Amino acid sequence: MRWALPALPLGFVLLVLAAPVARLLGEGLTGAEVAWWAVWQDEFLRQRIAWTFAQAAITCALSLVLGLPLAWVLARWEFAGRRWVLRGLMLPFVVPTLVAALGVLALWRHRPRRHALAAALRQSVLQPVPGGARRRGGAGAGER
Repeated sequence: MRWALPALPLGFVLLVLAAPVARLLGEGLTGAEVAWWAVWQDEFLRQRIAWTFAQAAITCALSLVLGLPLAWVLARWEFAGRRWVLRGLMLPFVVPTLVAALGVLALWRHRPRRHALAAALRQSVLQPVPGGARRRGGAGAGER
């Protein structure tokens, strides 16, 4: 009976992760010609993948450079406004990232494009999405 407790989450993981992969592999193998490397031949997709990895590396480095000192200060020191800083740091967990980015873009829509933050948000929100997903309604169209 001890196996029944982990069976529910394991079944969910199999349903959500393994079933789509199995279907993709099944559809790919039943076709007349399986072109596994066709994706890597497309210049646009290669640029998007390279941009995604570069953006991830830059984001990771900036998170370490900015986050570690801030975490150290917040853990060791008491100062005026510390409570508000902690609440502000919780916002990304409360407000979905895409909703927050689109809110900022909506506020700055009618201003000139010389605002660096708005341009960076536009690029980080729209550029990593492959063109096909963006044209068909977005990869995460069902997200809240």
